[in-house]
Order: sequence, then structure tokens, then C-alpha cells
Amino acid sequence: MQHISLFELNEYLRRVVALNFPESLWIRAEISQLNQRKGHVFIDLIEKDEIGNDVIAKSSAVIWMRNLRILLQKYGKSLESILQEGIEVMLKVSVNYDERYGMSLSVEDIDLTFTLGKFAILRQKTLEYLEKKKILTLQKKLQLPYLIQRIAVISSSSAAGWIDFYEHLKKNQYGYTFNLQLFETSVQGQFAVDEIKHQLKKIKILSEQKPYDAVVIIRGGGSKIDLAVFDDQSLNEAVALFPIPILAGIGHEIDQSVLDITAHASLKTPTAVADFLISRHLHLESRLVDFSNFLFQKNKEKINDWQHQLNSFENQLQSTVRLRFAREKQNLEYKKIALNQLLDFKINAFHHTFDFLEKRIQNANPEQIMKKGFSITLKNGQLLKDKNDLQEGDEIETVFSNGKVKSVVIDC
Repeated sequence: MQHISLFELNEYLRRVVALNFPESLWIRAEISQLNQRKGHVFIDLIEKDEIGNDVIAKSSAVIWMRNLRILLQKYGKSLESILQEGIEVMLKVSVNYDERYGMSLSVEDIDLTFTLGKFAILRQKTLEYLEKKKILTLQKKLQLPYLIQRIAVISSSSAAGWIDFYEHLKKNQYGYTFNLQLFETSVQGQFAVDEIKHQLKKIKILSEQKPYDAVVIIRGGGSKIDLAVFDDQSLNEAVALFPIPILAGIGHEIDQSVLDITAHASLKTPTAVADFLISRHLHLESRLVDFSNFLFQKNKEKINDWQHQLNSFENQLQSTVRLRFAREKQNLEYKKIALNQLLDFKINAFHHTFDFLEKRIQNANPEQIMKKGFSITLKNGQLLKDKNDLQEGDEIETVFSNGKVKSVVIDC
């Protein structure tokens, strides 16, 4: 049986690859895995079916240390943003085949504009989708409370943006207090979108028991690719439909993400969000002070009006009292005179009555009556009024004005 060794086959394949790919070429692929060892970057590249999203091709690539240094000098931090799992990239590679390790791709250059262009297209599609559903500006219609104290913060606890935001609020010169609750997420990379949406759902559930005044989504600065998370369609739809006002402080001065448009308000940096919250408290305090001064002035004016009215009423009352007192005094004098006259009349009447009664009493005195020729007959010391009370032989006594006579009844 005719055969060749594995080494001979791989050597043949190496020559075929070398003959067919003598020069470097540009390839388009998605980074599925990436790790760095001993100064080199090892990458697993894949290509997916546009319809079914199935992996239809896979290969390994490496950025050797010398090329990595060149690329870092050329692109700076933007290179780190590009080299992330889930990012579609355009790479300039040389194709190599080794008898022992098989085929590999050596990365020589990266086209940043390709990746940025892909994100720009996705950003535009997200905006068109939100506008078509008429939800792009729904957050703007929510009412942000004047006093914002209970705040849910979506960020990474290790992010500089969160630390700056927290310290700025904590050390504000006015002494305002804020109740911050951090909901931990990554703010870049392939898992960031799902983590942020998960935390939004959690905040919504918790807010049903004790409402939050606002939600803040923050991260520090970053490249356009780092911030591409905030252009995601599903994330922005969740933000647009969220029932609590969301403040965005994504940490970029020039570029605007879709989330900046979708959120209730967008500030350039996490510190700017903190300043916004502090300024709202300061504005509210200023309004309260103004209103307090207004009330104080109004109350002062009202008190002065009442004092004038009270003084006027007091003067009127004093005048009325004096007039009433004079009238009552005059009436009292009139009544005193009338009473004296009445008393005099009553006394005179009593005197006349007394004199009349005295004369009647005197006239009714038995002595006076007897002086006129009348006498009193007594039987056994009792006044005798009826003849029938006498019998023959009874002894009676007759009293005259000048003496007494005893008699015996002979005939009755």
C-alpha cells in the first residue's frame, strides 16, 4: 500500500501555503477568545453565518511581542479596545504552516476604521429602531424629583468613574447626603449589555417596594469601541422604557452614545453627574430659602396689618367704652334720681298708710270705744257675745271705761 508520513503531508501543506500566500493579506473575523502569555497575544478567530449565527470558520492567530509593541505605539489605548472578545476586526496577517503546530496567522496590523465603521452602522440602526418605535425620547417625559436622595448606581466598583462619583458626592461642600446603592456590572466587553439590563430589572423590582428617585449609569473615559456597549439596541430599548429617570455619565467629552440620547439626562463625566445632583439640591435649598424669606416678609406684613387693625380696634373700643360709660353713668344718675323720688313717694305713702292704720287702731281700742258709752260683758273672763250663752243665776262682769261691775242674771 502506497503511503506517506504525517510529517511529509504537513511539509507538503507548508509548501502549498507558502506558495499560495507569499504575502500578507487582510482578513475579516470575530475575536472569540483572547489571552496574553509571555508578552504575546493569542487569539481565536471565528466567522459566523449571517443567517443562522453558526460558526462556519475558525482559526488561531498570534500577535508576537515585537509586533505588539509596534501596534501599541501606533494605536495606543485604542488597540486594547479593539482586542476584546466579541469584536469584529479587520486584521493584516501572514499565513504560516508548521509541520508540528499546523496553520497559524501572524497578525501584522489592524484596521481600526473597519471596527469603528461597524459600530457606527450599529449605532445608526439602533437610533432608527428606537425612532421607529417612538420610544427614543420617552425618558425625557419622566419627572425628575426636586429632591434626589435615593439613587441606584450601575457601574463597576473598581471603575475610576464610580470612585470619583462617590467621593464627589460624599465630600460636597454643602454637606448634602445621598443614599447610594451600587449595582455591580462590567461597563465594557461582551457581557456588559446583559449585566446592565439584568441590574435594571433588579432595580425595577426593588423600586416597587421602596422607589428610587433616579438611576445613574456611569463609567470613566474610554475609546469609541469601549463606549460601543452604550449603542446596543436592546440596552437602549430597556433604558427608554424604564419607569425611573436615568442619568448617564459615561465619561466622554466629544462623542455621544445612543444612551446619552435615550437617557433622561446626559452629563459628560461621572463627576458632572455628581455636580448635577448637588446643584439640584442647592437650587432646591435656594428656592426654599427664597420661599421662606417670602413667607417671613408676607407674615411680617400681615402682622403689621393686624397690628394696625388691632390698634384701630383698640382706639375704637376705648372711645366706645368711654361713650358707653358716660351714657351708663348718665342713665345711672337718672335712675338714682328716679329711685330717690320713688323712695320718697313710697315712704310718704307708707307714712300716710301708717297714720291711717294708727288712727284705725286707736279707734278700735276698746278703751276708746267704751269712752263713747260702750261696755264689755264678760262671763268667766270670756267675752260674752251671745245672749243665749246666759242662764239665770250666772254671774257676769261688765267693764266700763272707768271701772268694772259684777252682776247676777235674774231673768234671761
